[in-house]
Amino acid sequence: MLDIFRGIDPDAWSNVVVEISGPGRDEIAAGLSARGVTVLDTTEATNPSTRTVVRHRPNDGYRAELLSRWFDGEVDLVEDATYTGAGIGLELGSGSDAPTMRASARPGRSYRLGNEDEAAIVPGESNDICD
Repeated sequence: MLDIFRGIDPDAWSNVVVEISGPGRDEIAAGLSARGVTVLDTTEATNPSTRTVVRHRPNDGYRAELLSRWFDGEVDLVEDATYTGAGIGLELGSGSDAPTMRASARPGRSYRLGNEDEAAIVPGESNDICD
């Protein structure tokens, strides 16, 4: 989250590194690579699920959220302090919950200093700071 203060643009897709598992992984890897995301590895899912999950370490929350913007449908963001992958883990769901790539990324949430679980300040909405 502090990378923005280190000169790393949080919207720079090349800062997102991912390992992909599950059905359709090769197609998703090609699509993400074409959009500037670094794909480290693709593997068969060890615990296949119908849900798509983006698993990340505590300091990679914004990268995980950036990655989730490329998909239509439900994507579960899971912070996992025990995750040992080299990048963000993208576990592709199957069946009706299989992810589809978007032509462009969805707009994302804004980040601010403080607890990442706090609601971000959204322009035009009432909040204590701007009122």
